[in-house]
Amino acid sequence: MAVDGIHASGAHHASSAAATPRMDFSHSVGKASESKEVGSIEKAGHSKSAEKSSEIDTKDKTQISKEAKEGEDVDEKNPVNMKELMGEEEVEEEKEKTPEEKLDDLKTKDEELQKEEEAKQKELEKETKELEELKKREEELVKQLEQAMKDGDEEKIQELQGQLQDVNSQIQDKMQNIKDLKEELGEIKQNRAENNKQQQELQQQIQAAQQAAQQQAQQQAQQAGGDGGQQAQQAAPVQQAGGNNGGGGNNGAAPAGGCNGGGGGAAPASGANGANGAEGTNATNGTGSVDIKLTADDQKVADFINNYLEEKQSPAAGQGAGEMMVKYGKEYDVDPLVLLSIAGQETQYGKAGIGVNGMLGVGAYDSDPNNATRNPQFSGIENQIRRGAETFSRLREKGGSSSDASIADQTAAVNKAGWATDPNWHKGVTSIYNQIANKALDAGIAEREGGGAAAAELAKQFEGQTTYNIQGLDHLDKSIGYDLNCANFVSACLQNTGGIEGHYNNCSGLEAALQKQGYVQVSADQAQPGDVWFNPQRGHTELVKAAGNPPVLIGSNNGGDNIQEVTTDSWSGRSGVFYHKT
Repeated sequence: MAVDGIHASGAHHASSAAATPRMDFSHSVGKASESKEVGSIEKAGHSKSAEKSSEIDTKDKTQISKEAKEGEDVDEKNPVNMKELMGEEEVEEEKEKTPEEKLDDLKTKDEELQKEEEAKQKELEKETKELEELKKREEELVKQLEQAMKDGDEEKIQELQGQLQDVNSQIQDKMQNIKDLKEELGEIKQNRAENNKQQQELQQQIQAAQQAAQQQAQQQAQQAGGDGGQQAQQAAPVQQAGGNNGGGGNNGAAPAGGCNGGGGGAAPASGANGANGAEGTNATNGTGSVDIKLTADDQKVADFINNYLEEKQSPAAGQGAGEMMVKYGKEYDVDPLVLLSIAGQETQYGKAGIGVNGMLGVGAYDSDPNNATRNPQFSGIENQIRRGAETFSRLREKGGSSSDASIADQTAAVNKAGWATDPNWHKGVTSIYNQIANKALDAGIAEREGGGAAAAELAKQFEGQTTYNIQGLDHLDKSIGYDLNCANFVSACLQNTGGIEGHYNNCSGLEAALQKQGYVQVSADQAQPGDVWFNPQRGHTELVKAAGNPPVLIGSNNGGDNIQEVTTDSWSGRSGVFYHKT
C-alpha cells in the first residue's frame, strides 16, 4: 500500500521458545504432547501501492455467473462460451491487450498476492507468539506438578494434570494452525513465483520488440549515410555544458578496441534517464555509491544534517534530528548520512506518507503502515532514528555486509535481508546518499574514500555485457546505438557514483568536463581505480579498473563486429593520458 507515493518499511520479530522436555508421572492422566520448536519470524516490510484492478480475469471464469446466465443450468464439463459470459465487446477487449497492459495486470495481481501473503504472515506471527506463551505456561504447570508430587498433594496433582491436559490440547491446535498457515503461505509464494515468471517473459518480449525497432531505426539511419553525424541526429536534442550537439564522426570503423567515429550526439538533459535528484521518490539509479569519510567533529556533522533538513523544509528540522543521527549512528556503527538518506527515501524527510513520526519507515508494515506512528515503540523522531540505526546494523550483518563496505554494498545487503519488499529500495537510498555525500564534500565535513574507485566497481558489474543492452545503469544513453558507447559508458559510471556532473557521449566533451571539474593528468604508474584514460586521438576512453604497471582498464570496447561490449584489457604498450580527481 502506498502512502502518498512513499513506501514505509519496518521490521517485526517473534522470539522463539525452546521445546519443554516432558515428564512421565505415575498420577498423570496423559502425557504432555511434544511440541516442536518454532523459529523466530523476522520480517521487514516495505509497502507498495496496490490499486485493485476492475479487469475480469478470463482464466478464472469457469462457470457462468448468475448475472450472466440467471436461471439457466450449466454443464461445467462443457467448454464455456466466453462471449456469453463476458459479452462480445469485453472478450475482444481482453484479446486486444498489449504486452505492456498484460504486464500491468500481472503486477496488479502480484500486489494483491503480496497483500494476502503479508496478512497470512502476520497471522502466523500471532499464532507463533501465542504458541510460545502456551509453552511457557506448560513449563510452569510441569514445575508446579513436580512440587505437588513431592508434597504428596493428590488434590493439587489432579488439578494440575487437568490444566496440563487443556494446555497440551491448545498447543496441538496451535501447531496445526501454524502448519496450515505455512502451507497456505507456500501456495501464495508459489503463485507469486509463477506470476513473476510470466512478468519476466513479457518483459523479455517487450525488450526484444524495442531492440528490433531500434535496430531497424539504426539500419535506416546508416543507409542515409554518415556514422558519427547520423548517430548524433538520433541523440537527445538538449546539449549540456561541455558537450557537443552533433559532431562529425569518422566514416568507417575505428581500430579494434576503439570507438567508431570521433563525433557523437549531445548528452540528454540532466536526470533524463533516471530520478537522480528526485529524492524520496523511490529512485532506481545505478548502484554505485559516493563513499566518503566524515572528518568533522560530531557537532559539525549534526549541524550539517540539521541544515539539510531545514533546506528540505522537513518538519524534523529544529528538533535535534542531526544530533540523534550522529549519536545512534555511532552507537550502531552506521553512517548518520545513511539514516538521513533513508528518511528521504521513505517519507521525503517526514513531509509525506506516514509523516515525521514515522520518517524512516521503521515499524511500518505493508498491511499496516500506520503501525509506525501508532505503536509507541516506533513512533517519534528519536524512536525512528534509534530503531532505524539498530535495524540497519542488524540487517547489514545478516545480509553479509559491514560498515567497512561501500554504502552501495551496505544498502543492498540491508534490502536483501528484509528491510523492504521493493527490490530497488537500496538503489533509491544510495542515490539520495550520493547527493548528500557530495554536499558533505562541498561543505568540508568529509573526504572521499578510495578516490574514484566506486566508478570502477560499478563498471565491473556490467563486464561481459553488450553495452547497448545494459540494464540498471542510469544515464547511459541508448539512443546512440551499438558502436559509439565508450564515453557514454565511462560518463554514466562516473555520473552514477558522483565522480562527474553532467553526461557526455563523446571523448572531447568528457575530457573538457573532467578538466573543469578538478581532474588533473597523472602518469600511468600513478593511475588509480576510477581514473579516466583517453587515447592520443581522443577517440576512445576507458576507466582504470586496477592500478599496476601497466594499469588494467575497463570500458566499452569493439569486439571486431562494431558492437561494443564492456571488457577488461591491459594498457601495456599504449599511449594516451590519464585523469585523476584531486
